[in-house]
Amino acid sequence: MNTHPSPREDSVREYLKALQRRDAQRDKDNYADKGRDTLLDGYSEEEFERICRELWARGGASASPEHHFRTLVDLLLGHYMLARGGDRCAAELSDLFTFEFTGEGPTRCMPLVLTTRAGKTNQHGRLETAGALRNKRPLICMLSGLAFYLLYRWDLGDEPFPDFSRRGAWYDIRLLKSNNANRTAPLAYNSQRNWVVKAFGYAGVSSQKKTHIGRSSGAKTAELKGSAGKAGSAPAPIR
Repeated sequence: MNTHPSPREDSVREYLKALQRRDAQRDKDNYADKGRDTLLDGYSEEEFERICRELWARGGASASPEHHFRTLVDLLLGHYMLARGGDRCAAELSDLFTFEFTGEGPTRCMPLVLTTRAGKTNQHGRLETAGALRNKRPLICMLSGLAFYLLYRWDLGDEPFPDFSRRGAWYDIRLLKSNNANRTAPLAYNSQRNWVVKAFGYAGVSSQKKTHIGRSSGAKTAELKGSAGKAGSAPAPIR
């Protein structure tokens, strides 16, 4: 019904295409890494375990154990739940829950479920869920890492245990605690990225991607192990 011409005229589109051609030629002239943004740009299973092992070890022996455990949980969330870096920074305690799957084996099956109602691709409050089960290898277990991180925060650190008597007292507490004393403040992107880079340095892992690496490498691992999901796609809801 709108008869007005588009503000994006042909000249604008041609200019954007010219910039793209220029960038592509510059990458070729500079012999840019052709593995960038491919399945090779990430970490292997062995490298991921080495990163986690380093964070566990340094978390117990460094002057900043909480930051190391926080980075461990951050990377585990990205790897197993394919959560975006911004969504992980914005996640709150109230976004987590668990319940028991009955008849799933000789031990109790209690998945950790993360819910999101806002994010880069979710601007209208749509409920999205992702889950992780307990891993038989504690070093790379999502539930193990989160348990020790919260144990340090509420038992070994200075942060008081949350008041669960009413929703308003704990709903706004961030899952990944910021560097300041305000535990409702989201973790800053620069802090998140700097600690991820530090963790990669511990394990000798090199990648162009930093906070986003788990979405691709986690999906790649799932694909190689026979998962039905498409590599690089968002996590499917738990049924």
